[in-house]
Amino acid sequence: MEGFRIPPTMDFNGNTCHNWSIWEQKFDIYMLAAVDTTDIKEQKKVAIFLNLIGEQGVEIFNTLNLKLELSTLKDVKAAFQKYCDPKKNIIFDRYKFLSCNQKEGQSISNYITEIKTLVKVCEYQDEDEMIRDKIILGIKDNNLREKLLQYENLSLKKTEEICNVTEVSRKQAEAMIKEEKTPEVDTINRKPRNKISEFSNVNSNNLKICNKCGLKHFKFKCPAFGKICAYCKKPNHFASCCFSKRTRKNVKNKFEVETTSFHEDDVNDDFFIDSLESSQLNSGKSKNALFENVKINNNDVLFKLDSGAECNIIPTKVYFHLGSVEELSSARVTLMAFGRKMVKVNFLVNHAT
Repeated sequence: MEGFRIPPTMDFNGNTCHNWSIWEQKFDIYMLAAVDTTDIKEQKKVAIFLNLIGEQGVEIFNTLNLKLELSTLKDVKAAFQKYCDPKKNIIFDRYKFLSCNQKEGQSISNYITEIKTLVKVCEYQDEDEMIRDKIILGIKDNNLREKLLQYENLSLKKTEEICNVTEVSRKQAEAMIKEEKTPEVDTINRKPRNKISEFSNVNSNNLKICNKCGLKHFKFKCPAFGKICAYCKKPNHFASCCFSKRTRKNVKNKFEVETTSFHEDDVNDDFFIDSLESSQLNSGKSKNALFENVKINNNDVLFKLDSGAECNIIPTKVYFHLGSVEELSSARVTLMAFGRKMVKVNFLVNHAT
């Protein structure tokens, strides 16, 4: 009897009629596979039966008015069948069968096996028909259900075949989609990504030039922080952006700003103007500043190039000399020069620049 799996002890809780039916089948399989019953007495067969059924089964045997030495295996099994039958509730068994639906994550094949097990104790005249109907009603896939309902005279065998083929096809399709979406990654010599660098490349156009280092960077990431200026010896800025150095380069001839042009959304904002320099039309270029001629109404106007400026300004006399036709309105902005000196603005152009 070695090498064969011994059936578990009989469970007399719950649906004992169903439990008995399953256990009896396992016992018969074991006896047929592992025990040569040709020359074994009935008393030995009953002893094997009681040994395998468990302690609770032995206690029940003692209440059945049977004697071990006088009983056959057939008699004992019939007595246990009779004992378990009164415990049967066919209405409850059918309720469990009819209310059994496919669970989340449960395969269709496992679901069909489950309802086939439940239907065995329901005593339906046509089990195959009931199983077929329950499969159609209990599966979660509405598309598969609609497909099954299109068949006339659908048999249980055909139902199972369609369900299994559909399930296999779906798994294959999902595997193909997953494989297509999974990118090929070279895991050899792959270096870790610099997340800050990647983010900077995407969003660098939204950053403004820093007046401490002259570069674009994220907040609190200024490379000049902690550095000492080579010009003024003060911390947290480079010499190329030193305010003291810029102030010394300003032209002495200062003038009152009279006209400016900017976005209408900025009318109540304060702007910072680093330096102002007076220049005549087409005049020569200063040594310490960058200038460029810009065509306005077919007139060349010399502009100082300042990438950090937040608005464009020209004197009123230059504006009217250009023959401009843009409508002017009273200015409601405050321009602030270096040292927080207030600069008066008389007019603004009514369009965005």
